[in-house]
Amino acid sequence: MHRQPSLRKPGTLEAYIPEDFYVGARIELHDRLFDLIKADEWTLRFMEENKDKFPMADFNKVRRKVADKIRQLPEDIKADLTKKIPASNLQCESPGISRPSSPNVAPVDNATEPVGNLLARAGLKLTQHELITLERNCGKVDSEFEDLQSLLKSMIEAK
Repeated sequence: MHRQPSLRKPGTLEAYIPEDFYVGARIELHDRLFDLIKADEWTLRFMEENKDKFPMADFNKVRRKVADKIRQLPEDIKADLTKKIPASNLQCESPGISRPSSPNVAPVDNATEPVGNLLARAGLKLTQHELITLERNCGKVDSEFEDLQSLLKSMIEAK
Protein backbone atom coordinates (compact mmCIF):
# COMPACT_ATOMS: atom_id res chain seq x y z
CA MET A 1 0.00 0.00 0.00
CA HIS A 2 1.43 3.40 -0.98
CA ARG A 3 1.20 6.09 1.69
CA GLN A 4 0.80 9.74 0.71
CA PRO A 5 3.69 11.83 2.06
CA SER A 6 2.71 14.46 4.59
CA LEU A 7 2.64 18.05 3.44
CA ARG A 8 5.70 19.97 4.53
CA LYS A 9 6.03 23.59 5.55
CA PRO A 10 7.90 25.53 2.88
CA GLY A 11 11.68 25.48 3.21
CA THR A 12 11.64 22.91 6.03
CA LEU A 13 11.32 19.20 6.61
CA GLU A 14 8.62 19.94 9.16
CA ALA A 15 5.14 18.68 8.33
CA TYR A 16 2.02 20.75 8.88
CA ILE A 17 0.25 19.80 12.11
CA PRO A 18 -3.35 20.42 13.22
CA GLU A 19 -2.32 23.54 15.19
CA ASP A 20 -1.33 25.18 11.90
CA PHE A 21 -4.93 25.13 10.67
CA TYR A 22 -7.27 27.79 12.06
CA VAL A 23 -9.44 30.61 10.74
CA GLY A 24 -7.02 33.37 9.84
CA ALA A 25 -4.05 31.09 9.10
CA ARG A 26 -2.00 31.34 5.92
CA ILE A 27 -0.81 27.97 4.60
CA GLU A 28 1.53 27.42 1.68
CA LEU A 29 1.02 24.23 -0.30
CA HIS A 30 2.79 23.44 -3.56
CA ASP A 31 3.93 27.05 -4.00
CA ARG A 32 0.41 28.39 -3.51
CA LEU A 33 -0.74 30.48 -0.55
CA PHE A 34 -4.08 29.69 1.03
CA ASP A 35 -5.76 32.01 3.52
CA LEU A 36 -8.14 30.10 5.76
CA ILE A 37 -10.95 32.62 6.03
CA LYS A 38 -13.97 30.55 7.08
CA ALA A 39 -14.95 27.32 8.74
CA ASP A 40 -18.30 25.59 8.67
CA GLU A 41 -20.18 24.52 11.78
CA TRP A 42 -18.98 20.90 11.57
CA THR A 43 -15.32 21.99 11.38
CA LEU A 44 -15.64 24.46 14.26
CA ARG A 45 -17.34 21.84 16.41
CA PHE A 46 -14.70 19.24 15.51
CA MET A 47 -11.95 21.67 16.49
CA GLU A 48 -13.69 22.49 19.78
CA GLU A 49 -14.08 18.78 20.56
CA ASN A 50 -10.37 18.27 19.81
CA LYS A 51 -9.06 21.41 21.47
CA ASP A 52 -5.85 19.64 22.51
CA LYS A 53 -4.93 19.62 18.79
CA PHE A 54 -6.57 22.97 17.99
CA PRO A 55 -5.66 25.37 20.82
CA MET A 56 -7.34 28.36 19.17
CA ALA A 57 -10.65 26.55 19.56
CA ASP A 58 -10.12 26.07 23.32
CA PHE A 59 -12.40 28.64 25.00
CA ASN A 60 -10.73 28.44 28.41
CA LYS A 61 -7.23 28.82 26.95
CA VAL A 62 -8.26 31.81 24.79
CA ARG A 63 -10.18 33.36 27.69
CA ARG A 64 -7.12 33.07 29.99
CA LYS A 65 -4.88 34.56 27.29
CA VAL A 66 -7.15 37.59 26.88
CA ALA A 67 -7.70 37.99 30.63
CA ASP A 68 -3.93 37.84 31.30
CA LYS A 69 -3.26 40.47 28.65
CA ILE A 70 -6.06 42.72 29.90
CA ARG A 71 -4.71 42.51 33.47
CA GLN A 72 -1.40 43.90 32.23
CA LEU A 73 -2.97 46.92 30.52
CA PRO A 74 -2.62 50.37 32.06
CA GLU A 75 -5.77 51.61 33.80
CA ASP A 76 -6.38 54.36 31.24
CA ILE A 77 -6.50 51.83 28.38
CA LYS A 78 -8.83 49.58 30.39
CA ALA A 79 -11.09 52.60 31.03
CA ASP A 80 -11.06 53.45 27.31
CA LEU A 81 -11.97 49.85 26.42
CA THR A 82 -14.79 49.89 28.98
CA LYS A 83 -16.23 53.04 27.36
CA LYS A 84 -16.03 51.64 23.83
CA ILE A 85 -17.41 48.17 24.47
CA PRO A 86 -21.05 49.14 25.14
CA ALA A 87 -21.08 51.40 22.07
CA SER A 88 -19.81 48.67 19.76
CA ASN A 89 -21.65 45.84 18.14
CA LEU A 90 -19.26 43.16 19.33
CA GLN A 91 -20.35 40.29 17.16
CA CYS A 92 -17.15 38.84 15.84
CA GLU A 93 -17.76 35.85 13.64
CA SER A 94 -17.10 36.02 9.93
CA PRO A 95 -20.07 36.00 7.58
CA GLY A 96 -20.95 32.50 6.49
CA ILE A 97 -19.98 30.78 9.71
CA SER A 98 -23.05 29.20 11.15
CA ARG A 99 -23.62 28.30 14.76
CA PRO A 100 -26.40 26.77 16.78
CA SER A 101 -29.13 29.27 17.52
CA SER A 102 -29.55 30.43 21.08
CA PRO A 103 -32.15 32.79 22.52
CA ASN A 104 -29.38 34.96 24.01
CA VAL A 105 -27.25 35.27 20.88
CA ALA A 106 -27.96 37.84 18.19
CA PRO A 107 -27.58 36.76 14.57
CA VAL A 108 -24.13 37.29 13.16
CA ASP A 109 -24.06 39.85 10.38
CA ASN A 110 -20.61 41.43 10.40
CA ALA A 111 -16.94 40.48 10.33
CA THR A 112 -14.40 40.34 13.13
CA GLU A 113 -13.02 43.79 12.34
CA PRO A 114 -14.83 45.84 15.00
CA VAL A 115 -13.91 43.79 18.06
CA GLY A 116 -10.60 42.67 16.61
CA ASN A 117 -9.57 46.26 15.92
CA LEU A 118 -10.83 47.46 19.29
CA LEU A 119 -8.73 44.86 21.10
CA ALA A 120 -5.73 45.33 18.77
CA ARG A 121 -5.68 49.07 19.49
CA ALA A 122 -5.45 48.14 23.17
CA GLY A 123 -2.49 45.87 22.38
CA LEU A 124 -4.45 42.59 22.40
CA LYS A 125 -3.84 40.90 19.07
CA LEU A 126 -6.03 37.84 18.60
CA THR A 127 -6.46 35.62 15.59
CA GLN A 128 -9.79 35.55 13.86
CA HIS A 129 -10.26 32.01 15.18
CA GLU A 130 -9.68 33.10 18.78
CA LEU A 131 -12.36 35.78 18.36
CA ILE A 132 -14.73 33.20 16.91
CA THR A 133 -14.01 30.88 19.85
CA LEU A 134 -14.86 33.60 22.38
CA GLU A 135 -18.01 34.61 20.56
CA ARG A 136 -19.26 31.04 20.04
CA ASN A 137 -19.02 30.30 23.75
CA CYS A 138 -20.97 33.34 24.89
CA GLY A 139 -24.72 33.03 25.03
CA LYS A 140 -24.74 29.25 25.26
CA VAL A 141 -27.19 27.84 27.77
CA ASP A 142 -24.39 26.75 30.13
CA SER A 143 -22.30 29.91 29.66
CA GLU A 144 -21.98 32.44 32.46
CA PHE A 145 -21.75 35.17 29.82
CA GLU A 146 -24.76 36.33 27.86
CA ASP A 147 -22.67 37.80 25.08
CA LEU A 148 -19.18 38.87 24.09
CA GLN A 149 -19.71 42.29 25.68
CA SER A 150 -20.34 40.80 29.12
CA LEU A 151 -17.31 38.49 28.78
CA LEU A 152 -14.95 41.33 27.85
CA LYS A 153 -16.37 43.64 30.52
CA SER A 154 -15.85 40.96 33.18
CA MET A 155 -12.21 40.62 32.13
CA ILE A 156 -11.64 44.37 32.20
CA GLU A 157 -13.32 44.82 35.58
CA ALA A 158 -11.54 41.85 37.19
CA LYS A 159 -8.73 42.78 39.55
